[in-house]
Amino acid sequence: MGSGQRSRWATEGDFDKWRPTITRLYMEEGKVLREAMKIMEDKHDFHATAKMYKQRILKWGLRKYNKRKATVPPSSSAHEEPMVVSNVPQSSTLTVPDTTEDSNADITELSIVRPARIHTRPGGARMRLNPNASSIYKRLNTPDDFRLPEEVILLSQQFGFGLLEQGHWADSKTIGNPESNQWWGRTLLASQFLDLGKYKQAFKTLNQSFEHFSTLLEKPDLALIQGAYLVALQLDHRIGGKFLSYAAEMAAVKLPARHPLRIILSKLRDAGTLQLRRHALQILEMYNETLEAQLGPSNSAVLLLYENMYDTLDFLSTEKEMNMVGEGIIEGRQLGQIERLDAAGLMAEAQSTRLALSFTYWRVDRVEEAEKLNDGVLEWLRTHPKSEHSKKIDLWDSYYVRFRCKEKTGTKDEVERVAREYINVLVQETGWDKRRTIAATGHLQKYYKDHGYIEEAKELEKEVEAASRSAGLLE
Repeated sequence: MGSGQRSRWATEGDFDKWRPTITRLYMEEGKVLREAMKIMEDKHDFHATAKMYKQRILKWGLRKYNKRKATVPPSSSAHEEPMVVSNVPQSSTLTVPDTTEDSNADITELSIVRPARIHTRPGGARMRLNPNASSIYKRLNTPDDFRLPEEVILLSQQFGFGLLEQGHWADSKTIGNPESNQWWGRTLLASQFLDLGKYKQAFKTLNQSFEHFSTLLEKPDLALIQGAYLVALQLDHRIGGKFLSYAAEMAAVKLPARHPLRIILSKLRDAGTLQLRRHALQILEMYNETLEAQLGPSNSAVLLLYENMYDTLDFLSTEKEMNMVGEGIIEGRQLGQIERLDAAGLMAEAQSTRLALSFTYWRVDRVEEAEKLNDGVLEWLRTHPKSEHSKKIDLWDSYYVRFRCKEKTGTKDEVERVAREYINVLVQETGWDKRRTIAATGHLQKYYKDHGYIEEAKELEKEVEAASRSAGLLE
């Protein structure tokens, strides 16, 4: 079959004809879905998406059972003595079921492995608190005493005031991108891998992300609260819940018993992701406003927090259909932010926020507006050195927006052209086997697969696998 030629998708009659073969491969021979699909394609020229297969598997009553059970970390109390005895792992590992190559795999089977009990004494002095909040702080003796969102906001402010009094982020010119915000961005790639069905790459990235979070707790920065909150929301809600359990346990080991961040993470774990969705905008916006009031409206790190918060909540509300914020709210916030940044002469930050707004337009199918806005941003980014950009990833994200817009309006040749330009920029600036490049290639592969370009999708699958192996994301 020549490159670019579409293969005919299987019909209901085709599924009926090949039902005995599919059943034998999937049930009797124990093939995972992806293996069965490949055999059907290679040997029988039978082409169908994973979703089409899963619909028939459910209809035919074909079920596989896995006896392994997920283990949930025990909760920690804020009343613990300074010496903590915990089952927290020295290294976090997400165990992946053997069926992870199967797009029908059950994510609930992920578990956190605890190799041994460890004894440790939390380090670090108690945070210096805002004097106006000290009476409230004394009243909060245990995570069981408070509720979302009011007291989480107060605890977040106490955490922020403590670090601000120590001089954190005082010089906006030397902050750059806070380490915990970089951690959040890398974890976001794991979420993209999950959406693309690249489960092994996703779980490998998550393992490393869990490890990194543990080290961040040893010297937390002001962005860590928002980063942890957004990670819990962006991941599948079951994995997000496991992350919060792990985060709370690690905080119980590494932070003093009444440390605000430790109590916050414990409460977020107990509240669960559904509660977090409901109160996300209120909690995070209030926290960022507290930092802005202390550091000023032009502090680069605070501006970055605002941008990431609004963009992520819009993404979750539209693409993930979580309905976390009302229609038009994020757009209004972003337009107001752009106006303030332009007035302050902060051109790079204003362009970065325009880029986020173009994402917002694209998600609600206002593609023409998204393309027009992003074209202006891309032109500015191309004509200014990276040292003047608000974030080093702005140029990459602008190419990504152009690709996603073209997916909705362009021809196959147009989509390929802008996608390859995006991928080539990533290869030149990061490398062919870096996670962001792998994810970008995976997006183009998904476009091919969704539109029936089977041969092209297969070729890109080889590229993704080779790069993933080189990056250590596949065994």
